Amino acid sequence: STQRHGGLESGSKMKRRQVEGASAEPSSPSSSSSEESSEAPVRPLYSFQSATSVIRWNIIAIVQGIVIGMTGNALQQAVFKQALIPLSGWTLSSLFLLATVTFTALLYHCYRNEISLKTVSFGKRSLSTYVVTSFALGQLLGYFLVLGSYFPLWRSFALYIVSLVWFHFSEFLFNVAYHFKTVSWDSFLLNHSVAYCSAIFVSCVEHLVEIFLFPDFKQNYLFTGAGLCLVCVGLTFRAGAFLSARDNFTHKIRAYKDAGHVLVTGGFYRIVRHPGYFGWFWWSVGTQVMLVNPICIVAFFVTSWLFFADRIPYEEDTLLVFFGSAYADYRRRTPVGIPGIEYMVKKNSVNTSSS
Repeated sequence: STQRHGGLESGSKMKRRQVEGASAEPSSPSSSSSEESSEAPVRPLYSFQSATSVIRWNIIAIVQGIVIGMTGNALQQAVFKQALIPLSGWTLSSLFLLATVTFTALLYHCYRNEISLKTVSFGKRSLSTYVVTSFALGQLLGYFLVLGSYFPLWRSFALYIVSLVWFHFSEFLFNVAYHFKTVSWDSFLLNHSVAYCSAIFVSCVEHLVEIFLFPDFKQNYLFTGAGLCLVCVGLTFRAGAFLSARDNFTHKIRAYKDAGHVLVTGGFYRIVRHPGYFGWFWWSVGTQVMLVNPICIVAFFVTSWLFFADRIPYEEDTLLVFFGSAYADYRRRTPVGIPGIEYMVKKNSVNTSSS
């Protein structure tokens, strides 16, 4: 299906948002063009001429961040011969090198685009914000790759951070590739929601507390391996949803059918009808299995299930309005892949038809 997305906004909230925005009329092209012509155009820090140029900049940024992080921490390990010290000389050196390369990249960009440094800003739609965020993610990735390879006790936590970094950076790359006209810092989903950030924080706290109280329990490679498999499956389906739906996959459900809105049933949508949701659900649960977090395994499963039990029936009602019998046939032959959600969809259909 189309209009798939990863934002955690419940179906009830979306209903309220759509009702509030239903009376708003879009401005006509003529009125918008006249308003634009009355003011001098403001040149953005980065012109979105093509998606590939944005991807190139950010891939370079994260690769350099990984190299810097791994090099700095490997040297630190070789010198200190002990656990990584967050504020040691080598870490500070790698951070200084990171800042130097970031500033050099900005200087080069300004030179190529004839932009004065006085206009460089760190807004949500500036290249400087993207580069710095990408470098920060790359630094985290490099740091925890080294941590996990040197210290088995911290391996599962390192894999957790790596999976988080990949999730957020892949979300940004997807938006750059297929929605580059509207891409912003929000596309990283780092400011996803208070609930999401709280869940990440709680999972880290549980793991760190238990790793000091029960270190042997945390080194359960059967759980870590099983969780890693779930994480890989989840991220694969999430990425497969992007590639299959392309620009039909968005981070927000639209209340109205656009002219180019088509029903996607091929690729990963042939396996499950919500591969983005399927991938996100099993990725989130898999991270906690990988961390051997017994409390968060249950908490993540329940909260994720409750969210999708509200969201998927709502979205399917919308898709039935958009595509009618075509979506009804697709829904009959294609499963959801999340336990119990099929029942909630059928229950919602009964309630809708009876009302």
